[in-house]
Amino acid sequence: MLPKKTSPLNNLNKIYGVKLASSLVIFKKNLEKNFFAEVIIQESFSKKNNLENIIIDIHCNYNLSEILSYINNGSWGNIHENEKPTPFIKAFNELQEKNNTYKIDIEEFTIHFNDTSIIINKIYDYSIPEQLENIINQLANHYTYYTKGHTEMPYEIFIPVFEENIFVDSSTILDTKVSINTKDDYFKYWALYFTHTDEAVIYDLNKKIDLTKSYLFMINS
Repeated sequence: MLPKKTSPLNNLNKIYGVKLASSLVIFKKNLEKNFFAEVIIQESFSKKNNLENIIIDIHCNYNLSEILSYINNGSWGNIHENEKPTPFIKAFNELQEKNNTYKIDIEEFTIHFNDTSIIINKIYDYSIPEQLENIINQLANHYTYYTKGHTEMPYEIFIPVFEENIFVDSSTILDTKVSINTKDDYFKYWALYFTHTDEAVIYDLNKKIDLTKSYLFMINS
């Protein structure tokens, strides 16, 4: 006799409690609908300043290039620049409003396409909910440049990395505090990984060029 499967809701109940778990399921379904994807929400084990941090993994069964037209017309991720607040922010705000015990934030937001993964890290409180849709728009705008004219696709894109991280020795771990970062940091440097190298290629969004190669340093916040 096969063991009885545990539902995702039951797992969330154990981690977050019934009230938060049920609202996370609604939020999860909203993401799955808007991103044409399967979504996994996990606890980040990083609780600071009364924030319950979560990690979101989006598994989208498309190549990034296939999604570009949907991004540009606003139908993927439900991105509509003229609509304020945006549908994603509305869904996130509803998640917050249904849980008044403590606040919820997103520690990491990863989108897995068939050909690449986009890893977006929190750099200040509520930075991902605030800037996610701008980041997605920039992924579309810069596609030609970071794929080197559609000739190479990085298998991972880390957003963001910081100027101090680019030229330091690989043994150095920076202690960058989230409070000193701003939204502009998402749109300066990204780290790209290609199959032909173990090192990260640093992409400069302002110059639209590969700046240098450097080992990737994640923020130790």
